[in-house]
Amino acid sequence: MVVQTIKIINGNPFIYHYSDAGFYIEREGILYADAIDLPQFEYRYNETDEPLEPETAQEIMALANND
Repeated sequence: MVVQTIKIINGNPFIYHYSDAGFYIEREGILYADAIDLPQFEYRYNETDEPLEPETAQEIMALANND
């Protein structure tokens, strides 16, 4: 499932998107390991069936859990 969380960077909110199952996410035909966007764009991502490399998945989960 694609997870969306709010990350505060330099006092500004951003939307952080990632797959909680360790897969790439996709928007408009482009694959991403994870994505961070300005809230006003309201981008939506789909989870793919292509797995991330184990090291990349570990880095993303560490970032996701580091609020």
